[in-house]
Amino acid sequence: MQWGAIKVGNVLHLFYNTQGEDRVARIGYARLRGYDQVEERLPHPVLVPKEWFERGGVEDPRVVALLRYGPSLHVVKSTPYWALFLG
Repeated sequence: MQWGAIKVGNVLHLFYNTQGEDRVARIGYARLRGYDQVEERLPHPVLVPKEWFERGGVEDPRVVALLRYGPSLHVVKSTPYWALFLG
């Protein structure tokens, strides 16, 4: 599992790879208290493929705090997955 995480206070924000039944990669989100107690897990992905070059999905989430703009602003980056299907 590939994931990106950032800790703000006692809360850990976790962005992780997930796959739909269509086998397309997406990024999900969960909020943890400490390292082992899940407070919230969204039932839908937070990042989904939208462009032609993301037809295999998006994966490898990374997250960073931009402290210059306040501790609540975060940026999530992902890598598009472009699969070549031969048939």
